[in-house]
Amino acid sequence: MKIKEKSTEEKVIRKYLLRLRQPRIKKKENRYYIRGYKGTEVIIRTDHEILKRIAYRRTCVKQVCIPGRYGTETKYIYTRKENRRSRPVIVPGIPTGRETAMPRAVRTVLHALSYGGIEVEASRKLADLKKMDPMRIFYRTLDAEVYNGDYKVPIRLFFPTEEDMENGAASGKKPPVILFFHGGGWVTESVENYQRVCARMAQSTGQIVASVEYRLAPEYRFPVGLMDCYAAAKTFYTNRFLLNTDPDRITIMGDSAGGNLAAAVCMMARDRGDFFPKKQILIYPALNNCYTEDSPFESVKTNGTGYLLTAEKMEDYLKFYESCPEDRRNPYFAPILEKNFRNMPDTLILTAEFDPLRDEGEAFGEKLKEAGNRVEVHRIAGAFHGYFALGIKFLHVQESFAYVNRFLETEEQEEFLLECCRMFGVPEEDVYLLLDYGFSADEIEEMLMNPNLLEDALAEISVLKQEDAE
Repeated sequence: MKIKEKSTEEKVIRKYLLRLRQPRIKKKENRYYIRGYKGTEVIIRTDHEILKRIAYRRTCVKQVCIPGRYGTETKYIYTRKENRRSRPVIVPGIPTGRETAMPRAVRTVLHALSYGGIEVEASRKLADLKKMDPMRIFYRTLDAEVYNGDYKVPIRLFFPTEEDMENGAASGKKPPVILFFHGGGWVTESVENYQRVCARMAQSTGQIVASVEYRLAPEYRFPVGLMDCYAAAKTFYTNRFLLNTDPDRITIMGDSAGGNLAAAVCMMARDRGDFFPKKQILIYPALNNCYTEDSPFESVKTNGTGYLLTAEKMEDYLKFYESCPEDRRNPYFAPILEKNFRNMPDTLILTAEFDPLRDEGEAFGEKLKEAGNRVEVHRIAGAFHGYFALGIKFLHVQESFAYVNRFLETEEQEEFLLECCRMFGVPEEDVYLLLDYGFSADEIEEMLMNPNLLEDALAEISVLKQEDAE
């Protein structure tokens, strides 16, 4: 009898499935674990018939068809037959090149570092390793304080150049300022740990960066950290700081949990009327109050494991941050719950493709846009949560700063364009109309120099407005 020789692909798949018989699969507290990871449905993206044949012999298969990046994709979920009476063990499939653009080696490292749960002291010690930065002696910084009641909130200023540092507090100077709230899930990180990030931000934007050392949970729970940030913002906007600041040239910015605080400060300022921020920048912000299976955002489910920040960690962060369960229904705790999004600052939101917080950040941008605010939302392809803390040589960071600088320069560009309008006798409304329809400042400048281009662009916009009306 001639035995049919198995293909190389079939051998690989058989070997992969046989791994399930090894003691790497463990049952603990009614949960199954595969190679140290909690058993969740791992989906493979392929339509090879051989996979289906082998799977049917050894496993139970569930087939689903969903829209994907490359059109409709067939996905198979494999579970072992012998465990069907209890919670099934999920069989990981053979990854294909279409699963993700991220290199396999990077995925392996990310999965190894993406563990669930938080131990506060251990997490803080790990974060404090960033303090050992040999470049810190070259940073141009100045330490100061603001008052939140009787508490002194530390502020560290980062200057783009030596000249800016010398003239920053001089009378008559009103430099642009970025008021920055660091991330860390309201629990970890500090101004010290974010030194390199803030120094790079000052150099890349040409603006003074004021990093706020707000108090951390769980020692100080909501709204203590938020009120520290609000007190710092109020001091800057009311020109009571050592810098001679111009409120119109201050931008509130934060990443992750700091993005949450930035959005909440802007909402609180609008509601109280103490000051009015003109711009805010939110880097992969945490804006929601739920990161369990009940979350309405798909990115929590698809990116909630395996990409450094896990959904389980986010739930732990929320538990440390909240003073009581009712806090989760407070819009200052979870800004996406806000009902009124009118009269908010011009906003730039940057999200990461492989981030569980991705969809809520983009949904927040849509809510702001629907309320009539000027908003930019950009998804950084291939990036994961925390990428902004990487070095400037990383393309994701360079791309982010390109968006940030363009956003920060928008006002100056508008003033220049309006001056050109007055010079060439063009109505200012035409400039605002072109900006609203996505034309860049450089393109508009060229149009102002060439009346024919301007007429063509306005005619095109007129057609689009008619189509929208129909």
